Amino acid sequence: MNPNQFATLSEAKAIAQQLGTIGGGAKPYSDDNTTSGIYIPDYFGPYGVPSIGDSKFYHFRFNNGAEGFNVGLFRTFMQVFPANWLAMLAPQVTAAAAQNN
Repeated sequence: MNPNQFATLSEAKAIAQQLGTIGGGAKPYSDDNTTSGIYIPDYFGPYGVPSIGDSKFYHFRFNNGAEGFNVGLFRTFMQVFPANWLAMLAPQVTAAAAQNN
């Protein structure tokens, strides 16, 4: 696994706030992994869900039905493309929602 794919829950919550209206916004965080806007997807394999300390394999779920977007990779986009990361990711979230609906 790429270490860039891991984020802390506090990072995930902060990024979710910055997403604004992309995908209708990230769903709110809750302890229910099946409905939460920040969640760890089901992981299949001979080992447990990967993590690095407090950094976990968190993903976003959006109000428009899109899900499966890795928080750590969003953070990387923010760092590499600080001026236009939202504009770059918005079409991806929209397209994923269309496939899920």
